[in-house]
Amino acid sequence: MVIKLFILPPVHHSAQERSAHVDPNEQRCLIENRSMNTSVELGHVYDRYFTTDKATMDGIEWCWGLRRGSLHLDTRRNTFVLDISVLKLYKSRKWILIPEESVVDRYFVANKKWKPLSRSQMQELKVKETVHRYTIAPVWGMEDVSLARQSSDDPSIVKIHSYPFETMPTIISHVDPKFVILQAGSVMSCDFAPDNLPGVKEGSDTLRKIDRLYLAWTSDPPLWAKQCPEFNLPPSISETECYGECREFNHPSIPSPQDCRSCNTSLGSQQPDNSAPCAPVHPNLLPHSNVSQERAILPAHPSEMGGSVRSTDPPSWARDSR
Repeated sequence: MVIKLFILPPVHHSAQERSAHVDPNEQRCLIENRSMNTSVELGHVYDRYFTTDKATMDGIEWCWGLRRGSLHLDTRRNTFVLDISVLKLYKSRKWILIPEESVVDRYFVANKKWKPLSRSQMQELKVKETVHRYTIAPVWGMEDVSLARQSSDDPSIVKIHSYPFETMPTIISHVDPKFVILQAGSVMSCDFAPDNLPGVKEGSDTLRKIDRLYLAWTSDPPLWAKQCPEFNLPPSISETECYGECREFNHPSIPSPQDCRSCNTSLGSQQPDNSAPCAPVHPNLLPHSNVSQERAILPAHPSEMGGSVRSTDPPSWARDSR
């Protein structure tokens, strides 16, 4: 068997600018509340290396009611800022964020607890909140870790939170719960993950619901999806003009914004720690996973280039337009 590898481009500075535009924490570390002027970095909630997994991305886009090939994992709703050490633990899958159970429930059919919303129902789902509440939940290898959270009122006050971090305040963030659910489901589906986590109310079905959504969202679209015009709508003319050669992950040179105008070349990411369970073999070299040309670096949405927005285009949180 031949294994092909992709070298992912670095994170473009515009990714952090977009995240800063909506971050209620003003680019401070989400967990320790450290200033953006300290050792903090931009990270991804659901790691963008999954972009190379064509089947998984197709499944997510189908279930979320999006057009095939339209989901940007560099969207500001999938990026947050963490201290370098905390980010390393996150990429090692040692802790996850857990949404409120009421938020998880919104992705299920009412009165049918274990039936996820269909594609059309997800398209009709209206969410008004722009910030959400999360709980930090350690998964493995965090017993000897302490987190020092700086006070928002007085930076000189620092409180130490020890495992299992039950004293950690509720995390407020702009990141979309769907990406949090994807990452949590991905981690909890690994063999090393326990059946329950600290920070999750005992007797709660939250983790089981997250697992149910993760399995549903990452499963293959139905066979008839190939004949669905709405799902397979080709890129607009303005998108096609801006694709050029920079669509390919392994393109030898990454064009600058000036070279490719609004082309989204910001699909770089801090990669998971290669010592982590279920993480890629190498932090920058990823296995070729049946990637087609449709699944690559996508340009900005037509609305960002002066074009019109069609009713079948993805919502703003997916295309990440300002």
